[in-house]
Amino acid sequence: MYNQYYQGAVDAFIGPAGMRCRQQGEEKPWIDLISTLATKKPRMLVVAPSNAAVSNIVERLMESGFVDGGGGQYFPKIVCTGIGQRVSDRVRPVCFDELCSSTMRQYTDSSDPSKQLVELNERVQQLIRSVAFHQSLLVNLSTAFHASKPLPRGFEVRVQLETGQPYWVDHELKSTSFCGPDADVAAARGPADEYTDWFLLPDFAKFSHLLTQDISALDETYLRRNLLNAAMRLESSHKSKHRVRGLVEESVLHNAHIVFSTLNSAGSAMMDATEFCVALIDEAAQCVEPSILIALRRGCRQCIMVGDQKQLPATVFSVKSHMNQYDRSLFQRLTETGHPYIMLDTQYRMTPDICAHPSTAFYGGRLKSGPNVSTASYLPAMFYSRRNSLSTCSSSGPPAIFGSLMFLDLQSSVEQRWQDNNDSLLNREEASLCRHLVAALEEECRLRRQKTVTQQQQQQSMRSLLGSIGIIAPYSAQVGLLKALFRDRPCDLDVEVGTVDGFQGREKDIVIMTAVRGNECGSIGFVADPRRLNVALTRAKKALFVVGHADTLRRNPQWSSLIAHIEKEDSFVCVSHAGADLRQVGR
Repeated sequence: MYNQYYQGAVDAFIGPAGMRCRQQGEEKPWIDLISTLATKKPRMLVVAPSNAAVSNIVERLMESGFVDGGGGQYFPKIVCTGIGQRVSDRVRPVCFDELCSSTMRQYTDSSDPSKQLVELNERVQQLIRSVAFHQSLLVNLSTAFHASKPLPRGFEVRVQLETGQPYWVDHELKSTSFCGPDADVAAARGPADEYTDWFLLPDFAKFSHLLTQDISALDETYLRRNLLNAAMRLESSHKSKHRVRGLVEESVLHNAHIVFSTLNSAGSAMMDATEFCVALIDEAAQCVEPSILIALRRGCRQCIMVGDQKQLPATVFSVKSHMNQYDRSLFQRLTETGHPYIMLDTQYRMTPDICAHPSTAFYGGRLKSGPNVSTASYLPAMFYSRRNSLSTCSSSGPPAIFGSLMFLDLQSSVEQRWQDNNDSLLNREEASLCRHLVAALEEECRLRRQKTVTQQQQQQSMRSLLGSIGIIAPYSAQVGLLKALFRDRPCDLDVEVGTVDGFQGREKDIVIMTAVRGNECGSIGFVADPRRLNVALTRAKKALFVVGHADTLRRNPQWSSLIAHIEKEDSFVCVSHAGADLRQVGR
């Protein structure tokens, strides 16, 4: 869309409107044309339900950027609104409040605003001259091309940058001329296949790019000059500073190509003056339907929703609202009513061992694994794969002892009610086994990193070998118990403990899931929710350990299917008690 916008801007400047600006020779017509074009600038609104989800997208964009029309790396102007104060240092510079504050300082803290205004006036005039110059180069290029149209085969039209004079290049004879090809040459060679229109010429791409850079710079400089003028006119009072702040906020949003926001913040009054051509909604299956409408009211002509209706919906605490399907997203409603959607069927996170069951159980066998996760180098050396596409161990080191996917059937598993909250459960044996498993991974790292010298080097080496570890549980009481265990017995690995719901949309290199439920009647409560199980099974990148009581879980069809799959993969291990030697489980 920006390619189309800039093409339209070039057409305007070399068309009748641009020629009138040139003939009048004043600043105002140029500025008016710039302002008219600015109203047509495409803007995208990217929203998600949570601060974390928004920050995650922004960080990835700031790291990788986009690929522009010429194949180069492109970093659009972005602003991030409404994600609170707890953001990473990487994201903070593009946060709305940070951008507004730094811009405000330029206008309110200047020691010599008059001098700054003179500099901005000079910059505006300089940019107008540059626009006029690049405009003339393109006009001359167009005139020369159409004078010799159709261009004979082997010929190209160029324009001298210093003088603006067009000339012709004959690539077959390797010669140049200020005169176009004569009729005899044109008849003998026939029309060119490559340059059938003037905008296909290399010089058009070069000079139009320079012109669009000038247009963007002139638009931004003119806006800065207006802000400084406003700041100088207004007296130094709270009311005047509030007015300048409002103008600054408008300018920050005006200059942005992409605005990132949480869904709720998309309803902020500061966005009332901004319209977006596209709304892109991430985690759309986890948003209640009215929240989607907040983004849609921003005038977008196209809405793209990205999500997974097979995973958890929005959290709704009201039983009555839940019964009336308030937790159902627009994404889910559309898919259920037969609206066409595109399934992204290749995943690049999980090893094939981890992906196999979710693909069959939740996605009809359509989910495939990308080539990056199917190579031997993707797995740390201490893990083996049952899939033939991955090597089982390194010939130069000790054999791998842990599988990429394992179920640890803890025979002593017993659930308990949490005394402070009867609605939550914990399982001390499973929590202890989880801590014991981390200790076993830690010990295995030490055995494979014996050459490290200092304790700090050993810690860094262990973390680089295993990566991040997540321990997830369906109940908050179990999460609290696990956190207490790791506080009492800290480790050198990077471990994070949280609920299954809290880990939706996130990933870790290694995930340990504790199912918690262990009883004689086979009751597993909301652990039976297939969407919650899907989330739990798809957070791990390289290794997934499921800790549970198989006899209890088997009574649920979803869990029974998972356990049967793991047994078939020969990755089901009986563990008699939480203190068992886990380094022997995979042997």
